[in-house]
Amino acid sequence: MKSLSLIRSMLFVALMSFGALAHAQQWYHVELIVFEVLNPSDNEQSPVFTLQDPAPLKVGMANKVIQPAGNKNLTDISQRLRNSAGYRVISHQTWQQAVGSRSRAQAVAIDSDRVQGQVRFHIATYLHASLDLWLQDGVRSVESDSYHTLHQPRLVELRRIRSKQV
Repeated sequence: MKSLSLIRSMLFVALMSFGALAHAQQWYHVELIVFEVLNPSDNEQSPVFTLQDPAPLKVGMANKVIQPAGNKNLTDISQRLRNSAGYRVISHQTWQQAVGSRSRAQAVAIDSDRVQGQVRFHIATYLHASLDLWLQDGVRSVESDSYHTLHQPRLVELRRIRSKQV
């Protein structure tokens, strides 16, 4: 009986340690669906922009900061977008990522056939997401000796995300 009590105490301490470790690391399941509006109401022109340095992390990597995720929780939403005549799903990716402070935030490269860019997360009071994505349709680029610019549709967003918010 005494050994059972000791085992329970050790299990309790181990679970408490695991909880502290999980809280310090703060791993998140990230799911990103990029879609295109097929019939926009205006004739918006895309501005020219300069490419960023490549992101150090890639979806599908497995290390202490990023892990592949096998499940897609937003498959129903992705399917509804695919079934709609007004939208086209360009990319649907998932991964698990350790997220920390703004100074330690690492960008994750988003690289598919039609969309490229990077996503970066950090924690303050809320979880913050920074997206910089561009569409790769008929790439028009301007190169010089010192920089490389693109003239493509681009999305640059900063979002604050509450817990369990989609």
